[in-house]
Amino acid sequence: MGKGYDSILRIPLFAVSQGHNYGLQLADLVTTVIALNFQGQKEFRPLWGIVKKMFYTTDVGGNRQTSLKVMREKPREPWCA
Repeated sequence: MGKGYDSILRIPLFAVSQGHNYGLQLADLVTTVIALNFQGQKEFRPLWGIVKKMFYTTDVGGNRQTSLKVMREKPREPWCA
C-alpha cells in the first residue's frame, strides 16, 4: 500500500469544519462504506448495497473505467431501516 506515492504526509490534513461542506462529508461517508466492505465488515453490507448501485462502468479510450454516478434525485430506498 502506498507504493504509488512519492511520499506520505506525517500529519493529517483537515478541511474547514463548517456546516456547508456537504460534498466532503458525503465523500467521507462513501469511502468509509467502501473501505469497511473490503475489510470484511459484514454489518455494513446493507450500506454497501446502496453504494454499489451508484457505480457505473464505461469505456474511455479503449479502457474500462468505473466511477460513481452523480446523484440528482433522492434515493428511493431508506438509508436506515
